[in-house]
Amino acid sequence: AQWVWHYYEISDQLVSSLRRFISNVDSVLLNLLGDLDLGTMSTLPGAPTLPGAPTLLLRPDAGLIEYAQPLPVEWRGFDEVPRFGEGPLSRQGPEPEVEQRSGRYQDYASPGLLNPPLSHHAVLAGDGHYITFSGVHYTLRGNCSYLLTGDLLDNRFSLLVNYQDKLERRFSRQSLTLITDTGHHINIDTNTRHVTVNGKRKELPLLVGGSTRVVRSGAKLLVSTEYGVSMSCDLHHDLCVVDLSEWFHGRTGGLLGPLDTGVSGTLTLPDGTPTRDVTDLARAWRVGHPGSCSESNAPHTDQHPDTQEGKELCQGLYQDFDSPLVTCHDEVDYAPYYAMCLEDMSRAKDPEGALCASAALYISECNRRGMEVVMPQGCGENQLSPNLLPFTHHSHCPLPDGSTLSPGEVQVFDGNSPHSADTVLIVEQASCLQGLQLSQLTDKLDSALNLAGLINNRYSVVGFGGDRFPEPQTYTVDGEIWFGRRALNKAFRG
Repeated sequence: AQWVWHYYEISDQLVSSLRRFISNVDSVLLNLLGDLDLGTMSTLPGAPTLPGAPTLLLRPDAGLIEYAQPLPVEWRGFDEVPRFGEGPLSRQGPEPEVEQRSGRYQDYASPGLLNPPLSHHAVLAGDGHYITFSGVHYTLRGNCSYLLTGDLLDNRFSLLVNYQDKLERRFSRQSLTLITDTGHHINIDTNTRHVTVNGKRKELPLLVGGSTRVVRSGAKLLVSTEYGVSMSCDLHHDLCVVDLSEWFHGRTGGLLGPLDTGVSGTLTLPDGTPTRDVTDLARAWRVGHPGSCSESNAPHTDQHPDTQEGKELCQGLYQDFDSPLVTCHDEVDYAPYYAMCLEDMSRAKDPEGALCASAALYISECNRRGMEVVMPQGCGENQLSPNLLPFTHHSHCPLPDGSTLSPGEVQVFDGNSPHSADTVLIVEQASCLQGLQLSQLTDKLDSALNLAGLINNRYSVVGFGGDRFPEPQTYTVDGEIWFGRRALNKAFRG
């Protein structure tokens, strides 16, 4: 071994390798520390540079590495606090623009936008406005039942839309039907707010098959399942948002399009063939008995002439610089929603309602992009979209005549104030309270209110702490969350 050591001059090679290593470390450290120099990292015009340059002292023979870096702040010793306002960076250079500091860059820096979406959404608005999972906008109407979306691989769920023929509103949407993984048919009539399960009327909250929940939350009706299907319907604006989990990627089809991130801007038939014909699309996804729909009843896209009044209102909503919707135009293209506004206004009996419905749909899409947009004046909280309420900072008061009072508006009322009261009963659903006769309590309460001159009183019931619904839930009677005293027993039995 000693002979091999001397023959191959291993000791000399080790010394040479060590010297090369130290030399490389020297150059690497110099480059690295040079990159750390804050004066060389700023490339913006007019950006400040720090006085002085970093210094490096390397003495490998003494085992010494010393590095000095000028600080961007004044800090004279460890016994005092750094003076952040007196550094060279604070004294030199132009002040950055406010928009650059807190504008859209802050939105793009949100951690949630860096992650892939956990769900995909599509929208069904009014009688026939659709936004597919891939973002395609189109309009159709019919008097049949059609598959909105469904699991085409394992048939875990199907969501249908059901139309009916009305004289005053031709081809009006009547209801939505969710067929669950357990085979239950949940039918939701967004007009009457009634919910049926397998043909039987039910009140909310509701647990179906152990995996599907149907609840009310203010103006919203919410449906959620344990397997990644959910729906939120704004009952005032007739706006429903369907969310599907990423687990259904490549497995779905219907009027709302395939859930496939690789397919963008296309409508597809059941065999996967792309199409641009909305009528062919609807005929292909029609469901029901063969004789229930004829070709003459197939959906069609009526074009209604624009009225000058409706056009001016829609232009003010989407194109006026004073409109709150303008702030979202860089994120969400307003053109399809503007077209929807024009069409709805041309045939609407309630122009304000049609205008607010279009705004609610646009704002819901803006909110999903992280843009905080409020409703225009005149559209109250009772008209907000399903996803808008958590983002709204302004309150609107609904008035008895159906109009709303927005922030900054002043109205003078001449007459007698209404003599009635709205009472919310919050009930703990503990087993020890099951024998309690709450009806007697409410009878006495209503009698006391009548004696005080308050008549035609309304009540609402919120329960919490139950086995099926531990969290607070609003109970309905005939689909309503406000009702008279005589309907209270029905709510208590729920």
